[in-house]
Amino acid sequence: MTGRPEEPTAKNQVSVANQQRAYALDLDALAEAVDQTLVLMGVEGHEVSVALVSRARMAGLNRDYRGGKGATDVLSFSVDDPLAPTALGEVVICLDVIHGQAGKRWEDGRPSTANDGE
Repeated sequence: MTGRPEEPTAKNQVSVANQQRAYALDLDALAEAVDQTLVLMGVEGHEVSVALVSRARMAGLNRDYRGGKGATDVLSFSVDDPLAPTALGEVVICLDVIHGQAGKRWEDGRPSTANDGE
């Protein structure tokens, strides 16, 4: 025993693609957090992708896949492919929208659960 904590071992394959430039993020820490969340939900041995995108890219995805107008905070796409039974899908995140929502929801000093439609 070395006295050091054991390195966490990933139970799922999580890939993170940073396609935005507005916010710096520790992509390895994000992948580890996603893996740990899945494990807590009882999910192991699966694959998931996370994409961090710009406001413009998210607006395009929202329009193309949901018929929505403007950028949204998060979109998710599931995979239903018998040739890839362990693939869960992709989560697309727009940090710029989330940052804006966080400021609005805490303006009065308390969190709000209202969906403001962004």
